[in-house]
Amino acid sequence: MKDAINKTTARALIARKRYGKYASPHEILGIIAEELHEATIEVHANNWPRFREELLDIAAVCIRGASEVTIREEIDQI
Repeated sequence: MKDAINKTTARALIARKRYGKYASPHEILGIIAEELHEATIEVHANNWPRFREELLDIAAVCIRGASEVTIREEIDQI
């Protein structure tokens, strides 16, 4: 479990550096939906290693979303 947590944290930090803050909760939900779709494809393909990778991607988006303020919150537009 520790390995999965470390990988998730690393992915979240890399994504934050690459893409910056989320614009809105809608963006977060959209990314989660996209990653869930990709995970579903891997389940249907019976590709356990790729499915695990997609689960880590979902977890990273969730952790990032739960731990940072969105751009809109930061500039007080909500």
